[in-house]
Amino acid sequence: MKLKNGIMDLCFVDTETSGTEPEKACILGIGAIRVELDIDNKVLRSTDLLDIKVTPTVPVDPGAAQVNGYNPKDWENADSIAVAIAKFYPLLKGAIVAGWNADFDLRFIRKAFWNLNWDWPWGTPYKSYEVSTLCTDLLYFKKLDYIHLKTVGAYYGFIPEGENPHEGLLDILLTIKIYEHYLMENKIIEKSEIDYSKLDAWVKQSKEKSRH
Repeated sequence: MKLKNGIMDLCFVDTETSGTEPEKACILGIGAIRVELDIDNKVLRSTDLLDIKVTPTVPVDPGAAQVNGYNPKDWENADSIAVAIAKFYPLLKGAIVAGWNADFDLRFIRKAFWNLNWDWPWGTPYKSYEVSTLCTDLLYFKKLDYIHLKTVGAYYGFIPEGENPHEGLLDILLTIKIYEHYLMENKIIEKSEIDYSKLDAWVKQSKEKSRH
């Protein structure tokens, strides 16, 4: 991974989609947080954030809608895919795309670029940075039976067990928190300047619901 002046830029991404196959489905939402890993100062900080709904260009699979919460009313003022990608691009530029399952998101993002006849800025092939690969030791040492964002988040005590935020920015914040834990544990950073207030509020709400 390339460093510029001791800083690595990452764009943590999570897309909501109308299905699982880019050839048949489309993007319904884009969440992204751009993060700086400042190696020299041992700090992780966020520099930009995006959370937008995207107007579907194909019918939305009912199963996908159940997962991502899509409904026509909430998407009435959604951006077109062209506007969404234009807003998204500044966060991507010069950054490594990262996420829990970022390869899935990249396939949809790449398709959007191609459909819009925009040049793909990273060359081919382009590999994303998968935070999930940092957690394989939990399987190796049999601390977890399988690696999933919610199971790893619960294992570290970041979210309640059995809960799953599954909302663009919440998923991203949880992914960054797991990444941050890895960096702290390996003494790569000593300080975090990430704002987790949205995730903390969701965790508090989830705990309150479980008590009733």
